[in-house]
Amino acid sequence: KIRVAQEVEPSLHKSRSIFSPVWRLCTLALCFVAVSLNYYTLSFMAGNLSSNIAWNIALLELFDLPGYHLADWFGNRFKEGKTATILLGLSGIMLLLLSALSASGRGASAFLCFGLAGKMCVAAAWQAVYLLIDIAFQPEHRATGYGFCASTARVTGMMAPILVHWVPPTVSSALIAAVSLFAAVAVAFEASFGW
Repeated sequence: KIRVAQEVEPSLHKSRSIFSPVWRLCTLALCFVAVSLNYYTLSFMAGNLSSNIAWNIALLELFDLPGYHLADWFGNRFKEGKTATILLGLSGIMLLLLSALSASGRGASAFLCFGLAGKMCVAAAWQAVYLLIDIAFQPEHRATGYGFCASTARVTGMMAPILVHWVPPTVSSALIAAVSLFAAVAVAFEASFGW
């Protein structure tokens, strides 16, 4: 039994993908960009739960906690790539719904509900995307892959306030939803060939 475990262990880190490591890095960087933009945009667009800014931030952050359990729930039922695809897709759909509600100018309570549900979905997507780093790269390359993806997420995350405040909400949320849905399709495509 010990010999079988030793033979199986190295194969866990070998990619079966037909794509190059650079392609996987670009796919994961796109996922990090989508999740970062989605997270901050939803935080800015979700609305005010309280007139006190400190309470508002605290209440918005409370909706991240169920998102972590949502990632666990999906992760126990599906493979990592499918989990990331579903959660990226759900967060993108929530932003599209926010864009439609923002365009209509009605439904403040629905706007708040979809914003908070999207925030929960994107918190779950963070967990799923972080897990993909472990699957996509061999141990000696994970730090570099994660560093590159995290850097792209931070740089693009700085654009979220600009997009939300200077671009009309319907345009900014639709644009970021498109990035999120494109990332979901890229992960699904990559996962179909194996990480």
